[in-house]
Amino acid sequence: MRTLTAIMVAAAVLATSVVSVRLHLHVVQLRYRVEGLEGQRVRAEREMRLAQAELEAEKAPRRLMERWARLQGAATPMASGASPKPVAPEAFDEPPTPAEVAPEEPAADDPSPDGVR
Repeated sequence: MRTLTAIMVAAAVLATSVVSVRLHLHVVQLRYRVEGLEGQRVRAEREMRLAQAELEAEKAPRRLMERWARLQGAATPMASGASPKPVAPEAFDEPPTPAEVAPEEPAADDPSPDGVR
């Protein structure tokens, strides 16, 4: 009976050590896999941030106006069949600068409002 007990204890210790080694190897494999997945997650988050920044840049009013102008320019030839003509921006009439305007000479017979010539 003692021999049987000693054999059973030795078998239990051996089985426990084998299971422990296999479990340890499995944990190590899972750790390597987690590290790889963490790297993929970091890359995906970086790509997502870049894509969001690009989206926000494209949604900026200036970019939207540029895109709208390009689309309007591209839609004109398709609709009319003619070649696109460049559209000049409207010229704003600005008042002339004082240097461009010559001072008016008062008439000789016209008295000045303050009495001084």
